[in-house]
Amino acid sequence: MEYIRLTEKNRSWFAPLLGDAQNNLWTAANHYALGAVDQGRACGLLIFHWTGELADIVYLTVADACRRRGVATGLVQDLCRHAYAVTVPVTADFAATDKSDPLYLFFADMDNFTVGEDEGGVFRLSCGELRESRRMKEFLPLGSGIVPFFSLPEWDQKRFCHTLAAQNIPYAREWEDHRPLMVEDLCLCWAEEEVEAAVFVERTAGRDLSPAFVRNDGRRQIRLFGLFAEMEKRIAESGEEGDFVIAATTEKVRKLVEKLYPSARPEEMFFRAVWDMTVQEDN
Repeated sequence: MEYIRLTEKNRSWFAPLLGDAQNNLWTAANHYALGAVDQGRACGLLIFHWTGELADIVYLTVADACRRRGVATGLVQDLCRHAYAVTVPVTADFAATDKSDPLYLFFADMDNFTVGEDEGGVFRLSCGELRESRRMKEFLPLGSGIVPFFSLPEWDQKRFCHTLAAQNIPYAREWEDHRPLMVEDLCLCWAEEEVEAAVFVERTAGRDLSPAFVRNDGRRQIRLFGLFAEMEKRIAESGEEGDFVIAATTEKVRKLVEKLYPSARPEEMFFRAVWDMTVQEDN
């Protein structure tokens, strides 16, 4: 098995493992990919976000015909070898049903990795359920002042990003990384003199949609209801057939999700895997 860096020259080898969302992720700023090749056949792919201080695994997959051959383990170990050479920690934030989930067991069984529970979880409902939702329709009149964020003048967009960055909000620091994944027509905001509330929707793996970042000035939560109602209306009109996936990373967000979407299914918990370089060094 050979592990190589993904480049424009060899990207076609890994086309079966790269959907549109993964391709956008790999080409985003500070994202890189490692591929596993055996006898000229692409077997697996790992995409990670590299800041120079941290290597965070964001995507890991293995071709069906190559499963149970240690391909995923080899990819993670190869990343760790490169990270060790420059003293950079390796992490992976992921969602799993519980501690018996194969993804949890994969990292838990990896040498020198520690896995712990994180806050929140993942809620899912189909876009079809959104189209049939009656609860949010009552908030549609609140959307009269809502516009697509990317229809704002460029200066207003930059001012909003700078405001988030000044408040040390991670989404602002990684704005360029998220930009290729955003669905522009579904990135909405409530803006008078400045952006006071906003929701940014991204396309995740496959056909799924996810509100990746939600912002509110805290004074009028009802504006968020209007934003989500307008977003649902646009999803319904577009005929999206995937799922609507909400990652509730805090208790406050979880309560908001349960209030907005009482039929949403809580299906996964969050976990964080961390590679222990000190153990590697001792070995």
